[in-house]
Amino acid sequence: KLLFLKSLVQLSEKVLIVVNGTLPQEDIVQLEGYGDVFLRENNGYDAAGFRAGSLQLLEEGLDNFDELLLVNDTSVGPFKDLCAVFEKMSVQKLDFWGISYGGQSHDVTGFNKYGYIPKHLQSYFLVIEKSMFSDASFKQYWQELGDTSTRDMAIGKHETVFTKYFEDLGFAHGALSYSTLPGGIYFHPLTLIQEDDVPLVKYTAFENTEDVKFEWHGYTSHSEIPALLEYIKNQTDYPLAVVEGILDDLSKKVYPTFTLVIYEQMDEQLQTLIKEDESIKAFEKSAFHISSGEHAQKIIYYKTQELPQLSKVAKMANIPIEII
Repeated sequence: KLLFLKSLVQLSEKVLIVVNGTLPQEDIVQLEGYGDVFLRENNGYDAAGFRAGSLQLLEEGLDNFDELLLVNDTSVGPFKDLCAVFEKMSVQKLDFWGISYGGQSHDVTGFNKYGYIPKHLQSYFLVIEKSMFSDASFKQYWQELGDTSTRDMAIGKHETVFTKYFEDLGFAHGALSYSTLPGGIYFHPLTLIQEDDVPLVKYTAFENTEDVKFEWHGYTSHSEIPALLEYIKNQTDYPLAVVEGILDDLSKKVYPTFTLVIYEQMDEQLQTLIKEDESIKAFEKSAFHISSGEHAQKIIYYKTQELPQLSKVAKMANIPIEII
């Protein structure tokens, strides 16, 4: 994360590091070598951090600057020259831009005010030009954002709203990558680096080391991580040991396990079963998405027929299946 922060410092005249939570004093001192440190309560996810930082910078005279970068700490890199990225995007005369888009879909969060998920710039890296942050609507957006204390709230109220909100006000947006590959930057990090000059890899993309990972999202593909490691080693000066450390940390990550129950109709017997076993996560068959079963330790079909794709992936992942 510090390597990424150093690259941003080289681009910026002023850096505000917003920390959701507390840090040991020695860590604060280290971060102060890169910019001003703003500690706030640990709630609201990155959306609330962006809100707090933006409002503070507006109060401190943001109009004295040309661009505002809103960046969180979920990226690894850069593996390409960030200056070249900014030069490439500057010729497009945009009001705001990002690295990649998320596609339109139904509202899985339940919080998007539009009633669906519009096409949107993903919020891990956004560049706001002066033409937009100097407009009164920018401050108003943050003042009216409200509660983002759950992940679904942060995504539904901010990340998937921000682009359309300002597009509807007449502000032009774009992205470095317009890839429509399923999973985008998470599933195809090397493709986006090589084809679109994307300079970053999302931290969680390094989880996708096995092909079965894609099957959980209804998508058949091969992991790009082995080839990505070769690319980093042979074609960049990025320390390979950092990436190997990330892979090692992710390999030790422990997910809460559960018993997945798929049913068509809730009855008294199933209600009793759920009450007696706190590890059960029950989903109505018509509303179930296969990705919800990824970390199940067992799958039970309760008085219903199997879901072929779920059963296929479960067998690939050696998850036992029971039919009641």
